[in-house]
Amino acid sequence: MNTVAVSGTMLVSGGADRTVKVWALTERAADCVATCEGHSAHVRGLAVGDGVVVSQSSPNGGGRGEVMLWKTAEAGA
Repeated sequence: MNTVAVSGTMLVSGGADRTVKVWALTERAADCVATCEGHSAHVRGLAVGDGVVVSQSSPNGGGRGEVMLWKTAEAGA
């Protein structure tokens, strides 16, 4: 896991597996409710906003990084 972001009862993580995972938080547990795929490199940055998650990946082999926008309702949150 490279990066996390939290908003209310939702935690979002991103890592070397090139996925963004959405977690539902309770007082005693965190359950993965969605895995978003599409990045071609490690996920290095996340931001959670009003109904959306923004993820950023690192450049791959000197190329450009990617920024992706995910609607949290579509991601299962």
